[in-house]
This record gives sequence, C-alpha cells and structure tokens, in this order.
Amino acid sequence: MQKKVCFALKLFMVWAVFNVMFYAVQGDFWGYGQLFIRVGLELIIFTLLIFNYQYFPRDLLSRMIMIWIVYSSVVTAYHSDYVAKDLSESLWWPLMYILFFLVGRYPKLLKTFIHKYVPVLIVLSFVMFFFTSRTKDGELTATNFIFYISLLMSFLFFYKGKKMLILFALCAFVSMLSFKRSAFLILLCMGVLFVYYNYIKTKNSNGILKAIAGVLVALAFIGAFTYLDRSNGGFFSERIKSVSDDEGSGRVGIYEIVMWNYSKLDSSEKLFGIGFNGVMDRQWVAFSAENVVSAHNDFLEMLCDFGIIGSVLYLIIIICMLRNVVRSRHISKSFFRANVACTLIFFVMSAVSQLFLYPTYFAYIVAIWAITQSILSYERKIKDIGSYSML
Repeated sequence: MQKKVCFALKLFMVWAVFNVMFYAVQGDFWGYGQLFIRVGLELIIFTLLIFNYQYFPRDLLSRMIMIWIVYSSVVTAYHSDYVAKDLSESLWWPLMYILFFLVGRYPKLLKTFIHKYVPVLIVLSFVMFFFTSRTKDGELTATNFIFYISLLMSFLFFYKGKKMLILFALCAFVSMLSFKRSAFLILLCMGVLFVYYNYIKTKNSNGILKAIAGVLVALAFIGAFTYLDRSNGGFFSERIKSVSDDEGSGRVGIYEIVMWNYSKLDSSEKLFGIGFNGVMDRQWVAFSAENVVSAHNDFLEMLCDFGIIGSVLYLIIIICMLRNVVRSRHISKSFFRANVACTLIFFVMSAVSQLFLYPTYFAYIVAIWAITQSILSYERKIKDIGSYSML
C-alpha cells in the first residue's frame, strides 16, 4: 500500500512541476499535458480508494468528501458539454484529499513531501515567476502565477530557523512584485503570523529582544515594500488605494450580476446548480467576447454551480476543517500553525478570487486539510503521535 501511495505522490509532484515549468507558455502543450497527468493520477487515486476503502475512517469530514464526489460528479456530468474535462477539474480537490489522507498515514513519506518536495516547488516557482510575469517589453506585470507561491506559504510553518526565513523571504519578495492585491493580503497575513510565532511567542528570548526583533522584521518588510513601490512609480500603493474606487477590480459589480442571474434560475437549478464553472459557461459576466469571467467568489460560485445542496455540503466540509484547526494542537505546534495559516489563505482566496475552480491552486490547501485529518484519525486508533513530532 505504501509503495502505491508513494508512486501517486511522485506523480502529483510531476504534475505540480509541469504546471510551474510550462505555465508561461501554456497553450495546447500546457493544457493537454497537465490534463493528461491529472487524469492519470485521478485514475490511480480512484483505484486506491476502491480497493483500500477500509483505510478511511467514518469521520464526518471524510464522509462529506465521499458524498461530495458523488454529488458533484452527477451535477457536472448532467450539465457539462465537456464531461471528461470538467469532471477531471471538479473532482481534483476531493481526490487530492484522498491522496494526502493516505500520505498522512506514513510519517516518513509525509516528511519527504513537506521537507523536500515543497521547498523544491517554492524555489522553482520563485525562479519561474520572473519568466511568467514579464511583458514582451520585459516589464513586470500582474500574473495569477503568484498564487502557486501564495498557496504554498502555509507549509512554511513546518520549517524552522534559516530554512523558514529564506523561503519566507523568497515568497515575500515575489508577492510584492506580483501586482496582485489578494497575494499581497495573503503575504500580510503570513507576515503577521511569521512575526508572532517566531519573534513574539518564542521562548528563546526575553520580552525586550522579542519586541526589537519583531519591530526590525516589520521595518524590513515596510522598507522593502517602499523601495519596490518607488522603483515602479508608486504602482503598488496606487493599486491598494484604488480598492474602493474600482470596487476590487469590479468585483462588486460582478457579484451583483451573478446574483441577479441566479435569482432568475428555476427552482431545480437553484437547488442543484448549473454545473461546474457554470457562471463562465453561461457567460453571465461578459465584458467582451474574449473576456468572460467567473463569480470571483468561491461561495457565490458554489451556490451557482452546485446549488443550495452543494453549498450546504461545502459549508459542512469547511466547518469540519475549522474544527480540525483547533484539534491540530494535539499533533504539534507546527501543524497548528500551518493550519492557521492555511485557514487564512483559504478565506482570503475564497472571498476575492477562486479556489475550487482551479485545481492547480486548491490542491495545496486541501493537502494540509487531509494530512491533518489523517493524523487525527490515526491518533484515535493508536493513541500515539510521537512519530509525527519530527514535523
């Protein structure tokens, strides 16, 4: 069993590296390549699930994930014109939950993923950011590629010392260069946690030294932001100041349009939804023929795509996740901190962007959910989580 899970995890890493390496070129090669790897991995996970169902406990979160797989598959298949593609994307995050639930049962395999694979992804994403965020003239421009890095930042709280500091600095640097306000908001949340856990809550220094260290880190962050802002003609500060003027890049207007269209649906579609990525498929928000956007809010998109029933299921999953944040204290401090960071990132991204529509993003959030649930379930059986203290 462990060898099969290890193989599936390596295939996940192939998929993750492929996404990062070829994001800049995209096109058919990137699209079909990552789709081919994703479908292959999904088939492997389905096989693991079918033949190893006894490994999954009957906790509420795991049950809701299983119910979600069935429910979302039926709704997506019923509405979709591209069933295979849409099923692959809509099922990606619950299947990643299953994969990392299994990974969480093997401490050594989990340690390899957290302490070897994730740092490689962060460094690789840092390098590739400078290839994906430039215009033809060589100028930096806003790019969604930054979210690969933003969504990996919760893993930073598994690390200590220089390793954490270096990786955090890399993530902070490109987040400030990304021109994405949501990425900057995530960085701000992670920065507060970073200072609090490493320079305020730590027991390794007295109160005065803690305060001095925290202030120095904050000043370094403000100084770096100010320098980068001035070197780009005040672009960063203008982006932040314009939030109220442009209503979050037009998000308020998008929400109004989406809610108006939802109100016009018949009762069955309000209850069951209009299918995965239905807001874009039905072109509810079309600024032009080439510029059709989603709801830009996970909870609103969920209501439209999977209806009231899907929204209730999704809400139960989130509640279970929030409960596990508190329970993760029983595993280790690093797990608790990573879960807190993961929760903040989840709500920031869900409120102003999308997660479940983009499998390349959501997988990193779901990984921590699943690993945490797996260890907590395993703990109830063996009454010993000492083997996870190394994390």
